[in-house]
This record gives sequence, structure tokens and C-alpha cells, in this order.
Amino acid sequence: MLNFIRALLAAIFGALLSPLRLFGWEPKPRAADVAAAAVEAVRAAPIEAPSPIPREPTPMADLVLAHARKRLFTHERHPELVPLPAALEAWIERLDAHHLGSIISAQGAPLQRHINRGLSGSTASGPGNLPPVLPHAVPMKTGRGATGGTTASREQRIADTLEDLGLVFDRSYSPRPR
Repeated sequence: MLNFIRALLAAIFGALLSPLRLFGWEPKPRAADVAAAAVEAVRAAPIEAPSPIPREPTPMADLVLAHARKRLFTHERHPELVPLPAALEAWIERLDAHHLGSIISAQGAPLQRHINRGLSGSTASGPGNLPPVLPHAVPMKTGRGATGGTTASREQRIADTLEDLGLVFDRSYSPRPR
């Protein structure tokens, strides 16, 4: 019954307001009418899947990333990796855990650009404030420790160097007693 009364009132007002519509006057659209029209427009349009964004190939960055993961996460099993060129191997050996984490979190394209620029002679810092890649660096050959680490600690290397120079630690570095 209520719907009948609403329909009757809408017809009466439609007939009364029809002369005004001829002169260009229209009532404001309701929010429900606008929403219904928007839903119909979306339903009528075909849905197309977005095309994948082409990824720039970054082979050297991907290889450096794999080596960084292997050096940082020594507790995980890693497949045998393709060896790095000597300059990149020397660069990876110089990096600490923070820089290795920066490599892992870096995107491939900026890391690839940093490697390419470094091998071309640039000394600019890379993504995540990575140190420059030195094109003629030679990797240090250090043995593996019992825990699977790949390099000796910096303090140990300094102590070995000082010992080779004849200086020993006895509250200070001084010449070895004779």
C-alpha cells in the first residue's frame, strides 16, 4: 500500500513539474541514482587484466644479490653459485653486514647501474650508501672458520699485519722484546 502511494505521488509531481523540465529546470540527482549509474557503467565496461611491467634484465645484480645472501645468511643452505668476477668478489668481501643487507633490500636496476658505474671507474656511493665497486680490486683469500664464515675479522687481520711487522700487543703495540 505504501509503495502505491509513493508511486502515485511521484506521478502527480512528475505531471506538475513537466512544464518546468521543458524550460531546463531539473531536480538535483539523488546519491542513490548516481551510485546506481556508476555501478551500471562499471558492469558494462569490460575488465582487462593489467599488462605486466617489463623488468629490466639485471644479471650481475641478481648474482651479487645471491652471493650477498649466502654471505649474510650462513645458517641457510644455498645452492652452488656461479663465481663472481674478481673485482665484484673483492667488493663483496669488503662489505659488512649492514651493506650486505642493503644489497639484499636494493632493487635490481639501481644495483646493476651501481655495479656498471663502479666497473667503469665511478667512485660514487650506490643504493643504501653502498661503497663504490673498484674495477681492479683483487679478492683476499682467507680460509673459512669453523662456523662457516668467509673472511677473518678485521681485528684479526690488523693483529696479523702488526705481528708480521714485529709488533706485539703487551698493553700497547711495541717492538717484540729480544
